[in-house]
Amino acid sequence: HELIIRPLGQTMSSDTLSDVLRAVRLTGAVFIDVDVRSPWATFAPHSRHLIPLIMPDAQHLISYHLVTEGECYAVHKGHEPVKLEAGDIIVFPHGNHHTLASEPSLRAPESFDLADVDLSSQRPWKIRGGGNGNTHIKLVCGFLGCDVRPFNPLVAALPAQIHCSGKNPDCSARLYHFYQMAVAESHGQRMGGESILAKLSELLFIELVRMHLESLPKEQTGWLAGLRDRHV
Repeated sequence: HELIIRPLGQTMSSDTLSDVLRAVRLTGAVFIDVDVRSPWATFAPHSRHLIPLIMPDAQHLISYHLVTEGECYAVHKGHEPVKLEAGDIIVFPHGNHHTLASEPSLRAPESFDLADVDLSSQRPWKIRGGGNGNTHIKLVCGFLGCDVRPFNPLVAALPAQIHCSGKNPDCSARLYHFYQMAVAESHGQRMGGESILAKLSELLFIELVRMHLESLPKEQTGWLAGLRDRHV
């Protein structure tokens, strides 16, 4: 075996996060294009219930929602409702169940029915409907498949939800192009659009992880915060 000796203080890798992301093993993405009117509410079950329906080969699904028009609320048990406006993204790394609604007080049946979605059609799949109000709500709902066995430390270390506001200058500037391309591809129905959306989904996830990591307070401890420490 070759013995490599490095000077004290030299890092093992110049980009530890990239090393970690390569180990995450992203395996695919599925998208649903949502265009509904208020009042509207839908329940998204835990990802383990969605995997057999939309991505049978995945070990785990990371779900996210990108608001492209209007506003709605994400209601996640144990957390305050999050108001989402155009340009906002919310991610549920652990795939926990949650509700999306035009008002936080609205409750959707705790079931998920894909009967209204033509799964044989070209992706992204579409959901239309809602109430008879004048307010449009448009979202791109993404599900990113990844491996979690034997151990996926990054996903395990992420919080239950990550919200990126489009009003945040850093967030909007860094995610603007991903956002615009996702909207164009979700509505364009062009050949190769599914592959483009899958790659965009990976890029969105990586950028959101970077932004979350950079937002952690200096005194933060734990596995994720350790990525910032060159000695760790």
